[in-house]
Amino acid sequence: MKGFVYLLEIAVASILIVVILSAFFAIRVKQNWNNADLVAVGNNIIDYLNNDDNFLKVLETDFTGIEKVKPANVGYGIRVLGSPKTNITVGCTELSCGYLQSILTPAYVNGRYIVFDVQNYHIENGIPDFDAIVLVNYTGYTAEKENIKNYLDNGGVVLGINATYSNDNADFNEIFGLQPSGSVSNPNKFVTYDPSLEDVEKYFMGIGFDVNSIWYLWGDAWNVIYRNSYINITRGTEVLSFLNTGEEFVINGNTFKVKSFDYNSGEAIIQAARTGFIFEDFSDLNDVEGNKILGPSGSAASMASNKNAIWISDFEPSDEYKSLLKAAIISRNDEWIAKGVYTTRETTTVSSFFSQCCDMTEVSELEITLWYVL
Repeated sequence: MKGFVYLLEIAVASILIVVILSAFFAIRVKQNWNNADLVAVGNNIIDYLNNDDNFLKVLETDFTGIEKVKPANVGYGIRVLGSPKTNITVGCTELSCGYLQSILTPAYVNGRYIVFDVQNYHIENGIPDFDAIVLVNYTGYTAEKENIKNYLDNGGVVLGINATYSNDNADFNEIFGLQPSGSVSNPNKFVTYDPSLEDVEKYFMGIGFDVNSIWYLWGDAWNVIYRNSYINITRGTEVLSFLNTGEEFVINGNTFKVKSFDYNSGEAIIQAARTGFIFEDFSDLNDVEGNKILGPSGSAASMASNKNAIWISDFEPSDEYKSLLKAAIISRNDEWIAKGVYTTRETTTVSSFFSQCCDMTEVSELEITLWYVL
């Protein structure tokens, strides 16, 4: 009898083990199916975005197309790496807003406009959630150091355009990682062209110079005369004639290209066609040893960075400096959240690379995070 009971116990235990293992494997299989389903949804979205127009809509935070190709019970978020936001909010202090609005005109690059939305704020009340702020010849770095550092710590971008006052201001130098220097020399150009390390020059070349009837270059005024199929660029007795779209020309040893022009509106975009664009020296005796972006080798910088804090030495009105400021802001706003992830559910992430052209090389990565909402 005892032997029979023992065998019965073994049989019951075996049945329980089979039931438990079956339940366990059923759960595992369901989890794997969910993951595979979400990956498939993500791949469908990526296929949809492989059309350039559809991808550009995402950069404009227009997700109506994605909503049509994904199931209703799937939520998603999108992170962009390598392509700037289409609308960049820029904070300005009251005295500098008009000046910055005149500089930060829309930049057209790789088939889309990047727009700078310049907004006034009072720094003493804290810095709003702008994509960037620009401080022009600002002298309150000591008083507002905590506000500025908190904003930087939370992912904000600070551009400081300052003249010689900054040499003796320890808080200014700390924020921008600068060290006073005592030497200045030419030529004044980007330290290196390596977008994997610093991509200000890439964006400077990509966006080019937006000009109307006058193009200011190195402080000189060049007249731009529009015809139906070409433009002429003149200064005094110097004449560059019959320049078509895509055509290159040389001024003072620098090569430029006519990116586009519109006879009816009297607007043109001209690009620097080669790396190594040379600026007039506008260094302010800062940052001989720090993270120099622009300046002579072994001498004082005209532009330097401390991660998301970028200093540019004060400059005279000219179109190359306008493009430089735009490029600096864009360079620190090309990794961003297009659509946030707001869920406590298990998620799956897929990613893919997208290539844009042709004003500059632009390889972007999109990370798409997906989850079931039901």
